[in-house]
Amino acid sequence: MREAANLIWLVPVLPGISFLLISAFCLRSDRAQRAAPYLLIIPLSTSLVISVLALSWLASGHPPTQQGLPWIVIEGRQGHPQGGAPTPSPLMGEAQAGVNPTPRPPLWSSRAVGGGADLDAAVASAQGLSIHVGTLLDPLSALMLVVVCLVSLLVQIYSIGYMAGDDGYARYFAFMGLFTASMLGLVISNNLL
Repeated sequence: MREAANLIWLVPVLPGISFLLISAFCLRSDRAQRAAPYLLIIPLSTSLVISVLALSWLASGHPPTQQGLPWIVIEGRQGHPQGGAPTPSPLMGEAQAGVNPTPRPPLWSSRAVGGGADLDAAVASAQGLSIHVGTLLDPLSALMLVVVCLVSLLVQIYSIGYMAGDDGYARYFAFMGLFTASMLGLVISNNLL
């Protein structure tokens, strides 16, 4: 069951892959359109099984898990006042001499200077920027994973008959795969940035 907690990232990825498969192969011919719901239902069923295993793993008393990896990392510029080696300033001499320097607003605050997004981008390039992508599996997110997977799977099964004969049959299942992947990604995301 520990493997289910380690594979929790697959839960939103599988419907996302089915969106890509349906979009690439099932939109062209009528015969291929009939395969579209099954290209979504099978990965969604697998996501449901992983979600149920993860929920049972947490219900047995294991602690919540959080996994992450750096997605975008921008190193700060060397020699810049906000990144790398410090640059001498007149205030450093005063501080070393025991004189309290006059307080100034911090350079990293766009509100203090009034620079807005341009200043934030300049400061981010000076200090460096690190954006992490990760998953959080706690009891609430595990329960929501099961609920979202189960409801989405039932909607997909019902839609096989409801959407039969519609011109956008495969397109419907492709977009439902994308929508489901987005919902599941929001449920297990460890941050929304």
